[in-house]
Amino acid sequence: MNELVNIPNEVLPLDALVQLSQLGQVARLRKLEESKVPVGTKSVELTVTDTVLDYVIYDDALPNPGFPWISFALVNKGPDRVKVDVNSTFDLVRGSYIDVNGELFVNMVYPIIYRLYLQAETGGTAVVDIRGKMGIRVHM
Repeated sequence: MNELVNIPNEVLPLDALVQLSQLGQVARLRKLEESKVPVGTKSVELTVTDTVLDYVIYDDALPNPGFPWISFALVNKGPDRVKVDVNSTFDLVRGSYIDVNGELFVNMVYPIIYRLYLQAETGGTAVVDIRGKMGIRVHM
């Protein structure tokens, strides 16, 4: 530390700040890249009706928040068609149905899937199998 006292003030602050900033950015990028590596999988079978089903995957307000998903695969086993939306209900209104025996694969690359919203067509029901790849949420 005594050596730092001898460095001129006009050199130390700018260089030190730039280096610290770069180290911080590298650390954040490393955490972000590491979050792309799955830490496990979770499989669920859900029965969906024409009332919107809010399936919570991750919620940090819960005592056991779970893990957000990086990706998921869904198979609609029927007997009716179903719509799916990730993290909001925006596309349920205008989205497309997944046919019986149809499949959907969603990959967000990072663990940012917190909820799935599912809805069967009017008057219908459907059973869906979902397999999600879990990741570690990165707090930036």
